[in-house]
Amino acid sequence: MTEWIRGQRLAFVVENDVPATQEISPYREVHAPHAVGYFRTTLTSFDLARRPDGGTEIIECTFHQLKLDPAYYWLPMARWIVRENNARVLAHIRHQAEQRLD
Repeated sequence: MTEWIRGQRLAFVVENDVPATQEISPYREVHAPHAVGYFRTTLTSFDLARRPDGGTEIIECTFHQLKLDPAYYWLPMARWIVRENNARVLAHIRHQAEQRLD
């Protein structure tokens, strides 16, 4: 953890990623050594911001390293994967928060 401000911010370094292709594969285990280290999440942060309606907005920020050539070919797919993963994480947080309100 690199920063913690209660009720405002959580930031941390990602030391270990999920093995490459594991989250998108229909198979239980995927051994893809050729994909190890070519795309990494390095830093993540979550900020809480009060909305005018009294609710709370969560702002997630992630930093990544892409080491695949040609990068211009892989970058659109990497960006799509990051957006989809961030949306999944935020949906999970929202679901957990809304369950606590019930």
